[in-house]
Amino acid sequence: MSRALPERLAVLAILACAACSTDSTNISRTFELAYRGGSLADRAAPNPAYRYLRTVVDGRSALLVLGYTDPDPATPDAPPIEVWYSAEGEVVRLQQGRVVGTSGLSTDWRSTRAPDAPTWGSLVASAAQDRAAGQALATWQRTRDESAYRSGVIDRISVHAIAAPRGTELAGLAPESLQWFEERAEPIVPPAGTPGAVRLTARYALRVDSGATEVVYTEHCLGPELCLSLQRWPAR
Repeated sequence: MSRALPERLAVLAILACAACSTDSTNISRTFELAYRGGSLADRAAPNPAYRYLRTVVDGRSALLVLGYTDPDPATPDAPPIEVWYSAEGEVVRLQQGRVVGTSGLSTDWRSTRAPDAPTWGSLVASAAQDRAAGQALATWQRTRDESAYRSGVIDRISVHAIAAPRGTELAGLAPESLQWFEERAEPIVPPAGTPGAVRLTARYALRVDSGATEVVYTEHCLGPELCLSLQRWPAR
């Protein structure tokens, strides 16, 4: 299939998303708090023909729509990369619920590479085993290229099973009904304590059913001033 066809389909999906509410905004305005009329995603009536993400930043929500999926160029057998769009064309790329790329945001991750990142199925199995409190289920390295010509940023990631947290942006689901994990990123390049080195976290809520796992909610900090939550929408 040519790349042009999925892109045309994505444009149609974006228009469908924009039409699902009487208000029009984009994710950048959400980030800048310029949209002050309430919660776009919570008032919208999504078109069931499309797949949506409810995105929340600083208490303001908006909808992203799935444009298409791409194979992982580095690992063809890996889960596909989902490409999500705002009504104005900002893009968030997700793989197994993890942010692997963005464009059009105030802080962008142009690309990420983490070939040793474990699957959620393996992490769920590890979490079921007895472990010392605070012990990481797995560790690996992630390399990312950011906006503002920052490339080759390397983090050491550790993932931990955690109790259902309070104060999340999860809507329509009981936090205790999901299994929660937290990824903690420690800077390697640039090293901790130097300019540009930041510790970032991400949290994931999974639905586990008969051995199958699905990431239904995530929280990501892309930088010290930009954190966002993403939830499969509508909640189910």
